[in-house]
Amino acid sequence: MKSKILSEEVYTHILNMILNLEIDSGEKIPEERIAAMLGVSRTPIREALRKLNEAGLVNLYPRRFAEVASFDEEMIRNIGLTRISLDQLAVEMVILNGSNAEFERIEETAQTCLEMAKSGDKFNAVRWDSAFHLEIAKLSKNTVLFEILNGIHLKVRFIQMKFEKKANVLHRHVALHIPIVEAIKKRDEVLAVTLAKKHLVEFYGLENHSIIKKTM
Repeated sequence: MKSKILSEEVYTHILNMILNLEIDSGEKIPEERIAAMLGVSRTPIREALRKLNEAGLVNLYPRRFAEVASFDEEMIRNIGLTRISLDQLAVEMVILNGSNAEFERIEETAQTCLEMAKSGDKFNAVRWDSAFHLEIAKLSKNTVLFEILNGIHLKVRFIQMKFEKKANVLHRHVALHIPIVEAIKKRDEVLAVTLAKKHLVEFYGLENHSIIKKTM
């Protein structure tokens, strides 16, 4: 049990270093320094790096080194297109399967995210932004959909931390959650899907993409 807890603590520490851009894209993970800082062996660090590799945040080069992954414009665009399609389905299904009490939970998550953004806490605003979208997916009752979205959201958080530099832009972005929730609570599927799609299209700058133009 202790080794499992230690492994999780090491994983969280390295993940937070990456998400806070203490180690940036293309930079080597300082395994020895982290081991000394945390007072642990290399074993839990390597286990954490393996998990982060599976999540797509770290590239592993066995017997050499590990580095933070890089995301080029094409990768970010593809993540955006994928999220738009999956988030649309999540919104449709949460309206179909969700209860009014569950909609309140989504609203609480949206409000917490907005409060974090207002306070200038970028790290937690981004964390709660992911939590908002994942909560919708979870409450859609489609476990496959949730697993897929959950699998890409660490990449999403890293992209937001790296490229969304201005606090006012982040605040404006997460404020759009509120009208999405209101539409979900009214079970207005057309409006909720339209707002959710617009929310992500603007964030990823996909307004002029041919696929988006066909569906807007």
